[in-house]
Amino acid sequence: MYADALTQILGDNALHQDINLPGGNGKVPYALRREMGEATANLLLQEGHENKTYTITGSHAFGYKEIAETLGKLTGNTITYTDISEDDFKNFLKQIGLPDFAIYLHACTLHDIKMQQYELESSVMETLLGKPTASPEEFLKELFNL
Repeated sequence: MYADALTQILGDNALHQDINLPGGNGKVPYALRREMGEATANLLLQEGHENKTYTITGSHAFGYKEIAETLGKLTGNTITYTDISEDDFKNFLKQIGLPDFAIYLHACTLHDIKMQQYELESSVMETLLGKPTASPEEFLKELFNL
């Protein structure tokens, strides 16, 4: 999953408010789009990758609790993560005016995260980049201009 999606998932006030999502303790190996693009370009420019399949993910998976703690450290604000019910989340999205299909997509993605469907760590992208993928501190600084 693109780390870049966190700006939408966490919302406009992510730097000043708690994170309330139905993600449970699920983790995601976030990676920046630019990292995925660079890794893919390197793959295409190198020999020996023909007829191979790769998992292009961040090197380590992180949960929303870790994301909240990291945002708190970066901003100096107290930001906590609360695992809310899926129904409360859907109701909130409906209140802010999201169409039904967008609500379905957001809720299903967070359900999959909660059910640990995204916990697919791989060192492939790290190898293709020749360096570790961005840490939560690094990608949050970049995404939220900190």
